[in-house]
Amino acid sequence: MRGVELTAALSSFRSLRLSGGASYTDARYDELNEVVAGTAVSRRGNRSIDLPLTTLNAFVLYTIAHEVTRGSFLRRASNFYIDMANTICVAGHSTLDASISSRSRAPSD
Repeated sequence: MRGVELTAALSSFRSLRLSGGASYTDARYDELNEVVAGTAVSRRGNRSIDLPLTTLNAFVLYTIAHEVTRGSFLRRASNFYIDMANTICVAGHSTLDASISSRSRAPSD
């Protein structure tokens, strides 16, 4: 398996946080035999299942008045195979999530 992963984060302002990352993974079978209809079939050199070649992610969090934080998260994965023969491919996909949170205050007596 060969690959690399990079991540960077920035938090220069108290209310703003940014982060991003990328990865590349070239995972292939060195030696693998799958029995198909009673016959051993070599899968050597095929990509590993359920593992995209590349992934990307980024997020931003912004806090308002030290109480409410809004966030956005973006994720991207390239296509990947779900069978050892590498014949069934799942298309790459992206997701975008949003969040909002607030700090709880202790009730006053």
